[in-house]
Amino acid sequence: SPLSFTSAAPIINEDIINIKGTINNYRDKLLINNEEVFIAKDGKFEKEYRLAPGVNNIEFRLKRFLGKETSEVRRVIYQSQ
Repeated sequence: SPLSFTSAAPIINEDIINIKGTINNYRDKLLINNEEVFIAKDGKFEKEYRLAPGVNNIEFRLKRFLGKETSEVRRVIYQSQ
């Protein structure tokens, strides 16, 4: 799969998270909740994301350079301290 993640449904105590990772082809297009993310030539990306209180569904959609599309939704729970 072109999308892979390291954790499942984490509980976060901060309202802003830093989403970062690497994709195989920098020519592909990555959207996080329908917002395009800049991808460096080495395939790395980074984006600050503001969480709402409670459950947040974050959709990652990868549009391949040749047209194929892959998506996955990850759930993050924000609980203020």
